[in-house]
Amino acid sequence: MKNNKLLIIVIALVCIVFIGGSLFLCLSNKKSRNSVAGKYNCKSYNANSTSDDYVISLHLYDDNTFIYGPYSDIDDNHYKGDYTYEKETKKSKDNKDYKFYMFKLVSDEYMVNGKKKDQKGHSTNLEFAMTKNEDGKREGAIIFTASYNMYYCYEE
Repeated sequence: MKNNKLLIIVIALVCIVFIGGSLFLCLSNKKSRNSVAGKYNCKSYNANSTSDDYVISLHLYDDNTFIYGPYSDIDDNHYKGDYTYEKETKKSKDNKDYKFYMFKLVSDEYMVNGKKKDQKGHSTNLEFAMTKNEDGKREGAIIFTASYNMYYCYEE
């Protein structure tokens, strides 16, 4: 009788260890990447312009921080801070697989020509319509809601 109870206890402990270990492995292998994080280079959309050059970069990190500034000069000229986003439910007119997001960028660092400026707390709202191209990278359009400046962006 004692051997049966001991065997049941050992089996129960093995099951608990196995289930706990499996749960730990599942949680530790889960990707932490949020759905919008990435480094995007953007071209200006202007009906009078035919330039194909990137003009801005927007880097969205997994920890919901961002850096935004001129393309190829983001180290010395940028806004940096935290962002929040919400996924919208609307669809594009041409039925492409676009996902729409509303962003709020709140800066805690503002830098011009390598010098920090005192303009913390500046906030900007934008809409990002995002899809994936044939290479599997994300691309889309961002619109700054206050100025209506629009850019076509491509993930690095």
